[in-house]
Amino acid sequence: MHIASVLLAGALAHITHAEYILKDDYSPANFFNMFNFDTFDDPTHGYVNYVDQATADSMDLFNISNGQVTWGVDHTNIASGRGRTSMRLTSKAQYTHGLVVLDLSHMPSSICGTWPAFWMVGPNWPHSGEIDILEGVNTQSQNQMTMHTGDGCSLAGSSCQGSLGCHIKPEGGAANYGTGLNDANGGVYAMQWTSGWINIWFFPRGGEPADILGPHPNTGNWGHPTASFVGGDNCNIDQHFKDHHIVFDTTFCGDWAGNVWGQDGTCSALAGSCQDYVHNNPGAFRDSYWTVNSLKVYQSDTFQRDVTAAGTQPADEAIMINTGTALIRDTQEDAMSSPSEKATANARESVTKVSRQLQSPLRRTEAAKILDTLRMTSSMDTAQHPSGMGFDQSCPSCGADITTLLQKLAERTQARVSELETQVRILTDKATAAVDKLADYEDQLHQLKASSSHPRLPSDETPTIPNGHSADLRPPSATGTHRSTFQTRLSNLLPSNRRSVSQPPSSAPPTKLNHSQSIHHPPAPPSHESGHHHTSSNPSFPSGDPHDLHSALQGERTLRLALEARLSESTTELEELSTQLFSEANELVAHERRSLHALQQRYNTLQSQAKEWEKKAADGEKEEERLKERLSLLEGRENGKGKRWEELEMRVRRVERVKDLLSGEDGAERRAVSASVVEGKRMADKSR
Repeated sequence: MHIASVLLAGALAHITHAEYILKDDYSPANFFNMFNFDTFDDPTHGYVNYVDQATADSMDLFNISNGQVTWGVDHTNIASGRGRTSMRLTSKAQYTHGLVVLDLSHMPSSICGTWPAFWMVGPNWPHSGEIDILEGVNTQSQNQMTMHTGDGCSLAGSSCQGSLGCHIKPEGGAANYGTGLNDANGGVYAMQWTSGWINIWFFPRGGEPADILGPHPNTGNWGHPTASFVGGDNCNIDQHFKDHHIVFDTTFCGDWAGNVWGQDGTCSALAGSCQDYVHNNPGAFRDSYWTVNSLKVYQSDTFQRDVTAAGTQPADEAIMINTGTALIRDTQEDAMSSPSEKATANARESVTKVSRQLQSPLRRTEAAKILDTLRMTSSMDTAQHPSGMGFDQSCPSCGADITTLLQKLAERTQARVSELETQVRILTDKATAAVDKLADYEDQLHQLKASSSHPRLPSDETPTIPNGHSADLRPPSATGTHRSTFQTRLSNLLPSNRRSVSQPPSSAPPTKLNHSQSIHHPPAPPSHESGHHHTSSNPSFPSGDPHDLHSALQGERTLRLALEARLSESTTELEELSTQLFSEANELVAHERRSLHALQQRYNTLQSQAKEWEKKAADGEKEEERLKERLSLLEGRENGKGKRWEELEMRVRRVERVKDLLSGEDGAERRAVSASVVEGKRMADKSR
């Protein structure tokens, strides 16, 4: 297979060279302040109870220590209500385009019933898109990267519409998900989002690029992405992906993990259903936690530019064109004449060099050059390899046709250049008209000044100009000298084809522009033909006297200065009012924030007190039950004492009767009775 064709296809399909600057740093100290804690029902119908920050804090579901942020799920209680308690974090900021880099040491392990995800989503799902960067279910061992959109978008060879989406799941390689990722001490995920594609990289611990966590990461140094979703005619990235929030969540069962429960032999052997297992086995989810070292969001610095309202071509496409041109120039000769190993080495060196030195702007001829070279190379491959081993112009991992893409880029570039040339011509015409207008106004000003140095003409011979000013009474040489001086001052401002300001404006027609770009031309200059006296309905100066004209001119200057001073005062006042308004607004916002913070603290305090009171009430109820039991025991004892007292009274009466009997008998009988009494008493004492 032709070496240049192969490497060119790889470079154009996967070129991602871009330098970035840091936009948002989700540092551990401020991590949770940059997220909202969602509490709504799980949109994926999971068996989960998402809680707010206060509840999660009271349950010790998250902590920050040793420069790491850790949060997990409830693994001590039997689930109830909506399901097992967990956290769902959604970033307060929204993003369109950029580079998201996540360094994590631990994610929820590959546990039956779990469905953890690190992803991005826009409003009005799925029409603003969803990017699943890290996601899986149950005992899954490899990450599945997925795009979800509305209708009309196909990436990675399949439709991305709705909940199924289009996904890439690499097989083999480093462990990039769940238990395997945790055993390797985590790794780094990076997602690059441009107008042309969405790329995702995974780097295992120890294999990260040196600049990936720095202030200016350069994706050109990172090699091929783990997954590449390339747009084009098959999918307009900017139309289907916009305004995304970053989301972390750990749900259970639901539309994915629950639906495939029976397909996992390990999980289905544990319980009849996913929900039963999650409900009854809290200890199984002890390792369902995230530990994040850093999360950073970057925006492009030089090469990655958003498409502007004027239709500016994105720099991603310029990068592809420039890279392809340089690559063809540097590798085609070696690929055609050198041994394959040498050609491959030289081509790879060229790719590296080009990816590091992409600086030139987009040019329309370069796209055509690449397109022609691709056609030529494809023909050469067909001739050299009739067996069908020629250049495959399609992107195997993303379904984008490179030839079609480059042709489209060339057409868009040509249209943009034509549009810019038209705008340059329009701006040149505007500038020319503005210079002519300034020259005419300055001529009129000099005419007024010159008129003050000449004798007053009779009123019936005083020529006028269309605006009611006196005609130019200077010698022709004075006007010509002034125009030459003015032309010298402005000669460097305009192209050489502009109308010369030394030429009388009346000798050339005004510049014609389209309706949307029309401008007002200055009034016609004064006529110097004798015998022509122009009349006008506009009033003239008070009189033809030079002194009167000079006084009127001084009055105009004074009025203009007063108006300028008033305008300056108004501007200053407006700036002061604006500053005061913004200051008051800032103070109001700060006051509202402080009040909100105080209310939140008060709410947290009252909630804590309510929990303490509930605990005390529960303790009081327990104490009341204990006292009731004690009272019942005492009442039982009291009843027993009453019975014994009755028995003693009966015995005393018996003793009294015995005494009465003994008093009337002889001594023997007394002794016998006495012995009987003593024996009875002894037996009674023994029974007690």
